[in-house]
Amino acid sequence: MRGPLRICVAIPTFRRPGTFGPLLDALSQLTFASEPPLLDVLVVDNDPQGSAHTLVEEKRARFRGAVHYARVAQPGLCSVRNYALGFAADTYDALVMIDDDEAPPPGWLDALLRVREATQADAVIGHVVPSYPPGAPRWITSGSFFCVPPPPDGMLIEYGNTANCLMMLATVRAMGLSFDPALNQAGGEDELFFRQIVARGGRIAFAAHAVVTDFIPSSRLNPKYILQRELRKGNTLTICDQKIHGTVPVLALRAAKGIARSIFGLVSFVPRALIWGRRGAVGALCDIVRGVGMLLGLAGVRILGYKRTDVTVATTEVFLQRDPRLLPVTT
Repeated sequence: MRGPLRICVAIPTFRRPGTFGPLLDALSQLTFASEPPLLDVLVVDNDPQGSAHTLVEEKRARFRGAVHYARVAQPGLCSVRNYALGFAADTYDALVMIDDDEAPPPGWLDALLRVREATQADAVIGHVVPSYPPGAPRWITSGSFFCVPPPPDGMLIEYGNTANCLMMLATVRAMGLSFDPALNQAGGEDELFFRQIVARGGRIAFAAHAVVTDFIPSSRLNPKYILQRELRKGNTLTICDQKIHGTVPVLALRAAKGIARSIFGLVSFVPRALIWGRRGAVGALCDIVRGVGMLLGLAGVRILGYKRTDVTVATTEVFLQRDPRLLPVTT
């Protein structure tokens, strides 16, 4: 008989020791209502200088399972996510991903697993709730710029992201999935990844009680960042349509949606600004730029939302420090 589920929690990180350390502490305190899974952690450091290595060494003793450390010098989101997929593929049943600026409560992973057990979904997406610094503008905290209302627990959805997710590796292998390197600096690679699961017949469920807190830095609490984010989101939707479907009817529909979204933002700008003030005005602008992002995608323009200007190393070097406490393989 098969033993407990074998899970690897992957944490891609890049120079965020302030939140990355507390995240490792939180992972060492996870609790489970029934038999716990066999759990290891993989830290994938995208800093060529390996800035997370010392912190991993300091925290490693707190874990019952293994804590592996890999330094992936090639900059980019897909570089680290694909490394995690490859690392976990042959040893684990499931790969869980969480961002390095988030914090999970003790029951977070248990909630993901409960929905996975109840739905038998190929992937499960958890809820990400923003946490704002003191003094954050009220127009931001009262809006929905960094969060959306979650669907019901266990509901099947057609999208996903790697900020809070669990994926069954048997499905990933069977579908031959990976994160598209073409989106390494554009972002949206996780949106495309999960939409491909659905397009190929897989199922994604939402775990409303698998909540993680996303710490929003002050540098993002401004219209410029929010509008750039919406522009990229619209661009990502078009990229997904092009890569998954690519048919004339699908792309024509995306063009129509982009035009409609922008027009809605334009005609609603004044009423929304009068009723809700700055929150309403920025919300209308978000609709405009998201529509523009869709249309730019149809024109072949890629929005590089994650382009790195502070890293000059472009090598594919990978350094792995494997914890000797690697969980046993059961059959």
